[in-house]
Amino acid sequence: MYMKGDSMNGILLLKILDRIHPGCVNWMKVKVAPKNKWDYVLNCNLVIGIISKEPYDLKTTNIGGVDIAEGKLKAILSVAGQIQRYFMIKTLKELKFADKYVTDDQIRDWSNSITLQSPYRFSQPIKKWNERSLSTGLYFFDLLAVLDTTKTLIDPLQVYTDFTLNEDMGIDEGVLIEKKISNISAVITLTRKLGGILFVHIQDLIEAKSQGTLTIVATILAVGLRMGNFSRSFEQRMSTYPKDSYQSRYTKTLTEKLEITQERPRDSTNSRNDGNPIINIDNDNDKKEAEE
Repeated sequence: MYMKGDSMNGILLLKILDRIHPGCVNWMKVKVAPKNKWDYVLNCNLVIGIISKEPYDLKTTNIGGVDIAEGKLKAILSVAGQIQRYFMIKTLKELKFADKYVTDDQIRDWSNSITLQSPYRFSQPIKKWNERSLSTGLYFFDLLAVLDTTKTLIDPLQVYTDFTLNEDMGIDEGVLIEKKISNISAVITLTRKLGGILFVHIQDLIEAKSQGTLTIVATILAVGLRMGNFSRSFEQRMSTYPKDSYQSRYTKTLTEKLEITQERPRDSTNSRNDGNPIINIDNDNDKKEAEE
């Protein structure tokens, strides 16, 4: 999505929130067809109000709905980043077996074993979540191919597999990026078509950022488990592991951060005079977390 333009009226953010936790949005209060700035502000205030309460309970200092409605990119990215981080925690918890969390390394090993079952074998197993090969989308196609038992979901002829630079033939970096965008857009569409709740930025996948790649793989694995297409032998092996030793570092650190945020007392001095709820911008910390 185009983050700034699509978020200003609040509708897209409200749909995302309601998709993650159905029923959290009171659509009777939403201006579904906003016509002016006041409708935008009303919807965006609803967004801030929802994420400031349970089940989200995210930070609510220093940004109001009016900031989103005015298209302030820093504010929009702060809100979207917190929602994405919350969603990633929720997705990873869906992969909890026998009351034990799986680590990112275990998810990697599990997904690697599944891609080897792909009839197309577009990709090779990965070692890290930020490998450049993930930016092509081929690894995700292999995961989806295992779910495609009818062999009708993926048309291999529509998948770009050659990412070799050849300036003599006019294949430059720009052409390769277009191929990556096409592949990854198709992966996101297919994942959602299968019932996956996916909130991830295409740019994060194009740049092979670990937060984005881990999120989409975890989502596909969760869909596969619900469909019964992926082997549950991994779950059986997990039952023999110590309960606390294998909690995902992403789930652990981010969950702790959310818990700290929940316990932090509200600062009444930071509230706006117009009564709009506000949210804190902390992009420097977010960048450090993404790099880690």
